[in-house]
Amino acid sequence: MKNKVLFVVCLVYSMSLSAETLKTDNSNRYLKNYNCNNNGNASFNAVNKSSKYWTKILFKIYDADGDPVDNFEWYIRVGPNNGEKLWRGGCNKLKNVRYTATGM
Repeated sequence: MKNKVLFVVCLVYSMSLSAETLKTDNSNRYLKNYNCNNNGNASFNAVNKSSKYWTKILFKIYDADGDPVDNFEWYIRVGPNNGEKLWRGGCNKLKNVRYTATGM
């Protein structure tokens, strides 16, 4: 029984280590518990601590010289002072690159 409990505790701890928070240009809007799987699908909690609806995130991707080379958007709908569990595709574009995220 002790081994099962220890296994579950280690599993939960390792899951929390792999999740991260993605910040946007607005400190009141961010993606918490963000995970991008091998298929390029992301799961996250979109947190909106502002007083207005959050409707999309614009990602701009930059190369090593700081030049913009790509961009994409995720359309979301998160109410004021609220959070939503969401899933979106295309997160593999954000792996190992420099980017900015604008929450609109």
